[in-house]
Amino acid sequence: MTGEIKKLASDTLLYGLGTMLPRMLNFLLVPLQTRVFPKEDYASISELYGYAAFLNIIFLFGMETAFFRFSNKDGAQPDRIFRITQTVVLSVSGVFTLLFLFMIPTLSTAFHVSNPNVITWLALTLLVDAMVAIPFAQLRQRKQTRAF
Repeated sequence: MTGEIKKLASDTLLYGLGTMLPRMLNFLLVPLQTRVFPKEDYASISELYGYAAFLNIIFLFGMETAFFRFSNKDGAQPDRIFRITQTVVLSVSGVFTLLFLFMIPTLSTAFHVSNPNVITWLALTLLVDAMVAIPFAQLRQRKQTRAF
């Protein structure tokens, strides 16, 4: 029982830090961002954070959940499912990222962003987030199956 509690505590600490650390960093960076960016740009960037959450769903389109579902079935080949899922996510996310990059002037105007590089960084951030989502899901799945 003590070993299980230690494992629970270590997992909680690991996943807790992974969730809390980025939020804490974001909170600590707010004073710097408000000094560096003009008010209008800071408002646009804050709005883009909201869009990023929605766009992240489009970039991944539920493939993380599909990976969990199909790799946990009896007789599944998790490595093959991982490769297929990762390939599809990278392909679709790559296409969306290229669309973003080609549409920078239009998106900058639509999102009221004065610096078009912000759109570039948003597209690249969404791409990287999509790239790591399936490998992180695979790590969680492997850790979960070892726990039982």
